[in-house]
Amino acid sequence: MTFDETKTMLATLTTIYPEKFLPKIDKAAITIWHDLIQDLPNEQVQAAVVSWIMTNKYPPTIADIRSAVIKPQLKIESAEDAWKKVMYALKHFGSYGRYDAEDYLGPAIWKVVDIFGWRHFCEMTEDGASTNFAQFRNVWKDKMKEAIERVLVPGNIQQALEGESRKEIGDGEQ
Repeated sequence: MTFDETKTMLATLTTIYPEKFLPKIDKAAITIWHDLIQDLPNEQVQAAVVSWIMTNKYPPTIADIRSAVIKPQLKIESAEDAWKKVMYALKHFGSYGRYDAEDYLGPAIWKVVDIFGWRHFCEMTEDGASTNFAQFRNVWKDKMKEAIERVLVPGNIQQALEGESRKEIGDGEQ
């Protein structure tokens, strides 16, 4: 998205929403918006803005626009579907097929399984399945939320955040 496209988008918002709901839109504001949405395609941003205007009485934030553009493109597996895969893996691979189960489940599901431990699920009784599913579902939802948040933040900002955390962890200070 170009600077001029960002400017046009913000002009649309200032035309639709009352002044009391929007901060002053000056060059600094346009620059900030542009810096934080420039990685998004203009057509999708414009569609998100129009959709937002049609369904919300308050103006969108940068996070609202990023979410409206990026989230529909994500393929997020439901906790129920992920659980079905875990149950299939348990039935077909068992406790000795841990590595085959890991390959079958993929990294996202395996991260959640690994929190509890493969053996934990292998030793699960039929009576405990609903409790285990509830626990799995809660962790799955948290992990999916974290994954979505990572996708919503542009790569250059992710790198800056990761660089700072490595520096803080590795510098020996507490």
